[in-house]
Amino acid sequence: MDPDHLEAVVRAGFAAPRKKLRNPLSRAWPRERVDAALADAGIPSKCRPGDLDLAAWLRLAAQLP
Repeated sequence: MDPDHLEAVVRAGFAAPRKKLRNPLSRAWPRERVDAALADAGIPSKCRPGDLDLAAWLRLAAQLP
């Protein structure tokens, strides 16, 4: 895993920490891609950034190009 890519995903996710994770991520990636990445990583689309642990962030980053 590229640490710079992981940092970009986490930063994008925490751009709006009180919003559902898919909203801030959709500013950096297309919403359809974000929805697919969340589903493939096993993360509920209504999850907030602070709800994820490191393993979940790693799974999510692996699904986003």
